Amino acid sequence: MSAESLLKDYYGSQWHSWVDEKLAGIPYELPEDADESIDSLIEMYKNKKSRKVAYASRKLKKMFSHLPPFDQRKVGIALLEGNCTDSTYICLRLIDYKKSLYIPWKINWHPAYAKAVELAWTRYHEFHCGRLMIQHLDEKVVRSYWDELSGDEYYLLLCRRFVCAPWFQLDVERLKRVADINEYLFVMSRTAQGVSSEEARELLYRWMAVFSFRDYPVNIGLYSFWSRVPDDLFVGRVGNGSYHVLNGWGVDTALFYLLMMGHQSVVEDFVRWGDRVSQSFYSRVNSSMGSAQQSELFCRTIVDEFPADLKYLTALDVENYLYFVYPSHPFVTPRLSCPMWATDGYWEPLPSSERKDNSDEDTSSSRECREVMVERNPIVKDLFDALDPSSAIAVHSSEKVVDAKVGDQ
Repeated sequence: MSAESLLKDYYGSQWHSWVDEKLAGIPYELPEDADESIDSLIEMYKNKKSRKVAYASRKLKKMFSHLPPFDQRKVGIALLEGNCTDSTYICLRLIDYKKSLYIPWKINWHPAYAKAVELAWTRYHEFHCGRLMIQHLDEKVVRSYWDELSGDEYYLLLCRRFVCAPWFQLDVERLKRVADINEYLFVMSRTAQGVSSEEARELLYRWMAVFSFRDYPVNIGLYSFWSRVPDDLFVGRVGNGSYHVLNGWGVDTALFYLLMMGHQSVVEDFVRWGDRVSQSFYSRVNSSMGSAQQSELFCRTIVDEFPADLKYLTALDVENYLYFVYPSHPFVTPRLSCPMWATDGYWEPLPSSERKDNSDEDTSSSRECREVMVERNPIVKDLFDALDPSSAIAVHSSEKVVDAKVGDQ
């Protein structure tokens, strides 16, 4: 009996020696597609009668990220000129990104892609393709597609690139609806007017209100006012192992933009307030508390020490509104919490606390609308009856008027 058979008796029928396989090595066998060059795969991909378009697509996408720059561009352009799935695959990989604080930006763009990206946009109008258009294509080209690229999903990108252009008309209220606080401050810091000191102060405290809200449906561990960085990098208020509002993720960038716009007094007042929050916190904390309890206490302290005139910012309506997607990116204007597909209501700001007087509201237009709907489809009348009896009365009365007119004739 062989050694393998004996060990299978001991260990089970599925036994296999991976160590033996590694030591013995695996002999090289020439793969069936060894003669397939990049050019031949591209030719297969472009020839829709080759019956190997899907095969070539898989091969080209698999090798794209590992090719040298020149060959990568050949493959990328070919796929950009293909179907929507393949062009989107390349667009996603041409977007610049930064993996971490300590790794330089990865720039994937090359001007050779410009024509292919423009062609992909005209064919599919895919979101990531639009991002590349705005970020990298010539200004004249972008402006030629302005109507197609002027939606809310692209407005921040347009502001970031063209805010300093003399022809660009900045819609500040629209920018507030689509940007987080740092994005908004970045754009406004490049304008002549910037933001007012009152708005600067409100944005900082809105950030603190969002950060310190403990019942927001996000893991408590995502909230951090505690510095974990070494003392030799950050000293003073934000040293290692200290709680301070300045340690909130992204807050330093907001302060940077505000100082660029000349709001030194606002920043100084905010820092002094942060010192008072930390002092109050350390007077209440004790060594028996765990890290989660300390974080909870610090956030409660922020709310307790909140300026009286801005206390209303701490009352978040999380059932109906979104205040951020990531804790380091609070929205300038809270967004109506509704399904993403319901785009008409997605950017609605918070409602006013004042009650509206609807006594003078003109209801004739809505009544006429109902009458037209009933005239086109009588079944709708039953729906009105079920949903709103008053509307049903209005519709019925209008029907009687119509019947009377017909009888007179």
